[in-house]
Amino acid sequence: MHLQNNLLEARKRAGLTQQDAAERLTISRQAISRWESGTAKPSIENLMALAKLYGVSTDTLLYGEEEHLGKSAEDAQEPEPVLQEAEEPASAPEAPSKPAAGAKKKSPSRILRRVILLAVAVLLWIGSVLLAAWSLQARNVQQTEWIDELKEDVITDDSYATETFELKPIEWR
Repeated sequence: MHLQNNLLEARKRAGLTQQDAAERLTISRQAISRWESGTAKPSIENLMALAKLYGVSTDTLLYGEEEHLGKSAEDAQEPEPVLQEAEEPASAPEAPSKPAAGAKKKSPSRILRRVILLAVAVLLWIGSVLLAAWSLQARNVQQTEWIDELKEDVITDDSYATETFELKPIEWR
């Protein structure tokens, strides 16, 4: 038997749909479909998680029930536990020991670091905007003061009004 057929048969024996298996393994339903159709092969980690979820050995998934190498028929029917973990409460759904290859779970400290980094970036951006606004306002105040001084000089200085200028024609040679 081929891997794809063994995966399909084991999932059906476990009474799971592709969607159920995908949710428990935190992978996409399409990944399960590709594995069962033979267009892709699961990684070793995913194969181990599938075996645990379906309640069979990895040998059963790889070689099929009757093709276990070096095992008797009685051994082949009793699945070996692939991963030994502490017992979880009965009400909690079974989950693989590691997330599947396609799904990465972020630790709370990693998420907290990203939130803090984002907050610092936002604060720096706000600070730069405020600094730019303050700089523009200071420049406008200086320009306004300079214009006011110029207006006062022009209005109060009458020395230019009394002078006369004489225009002479330009002689071309």
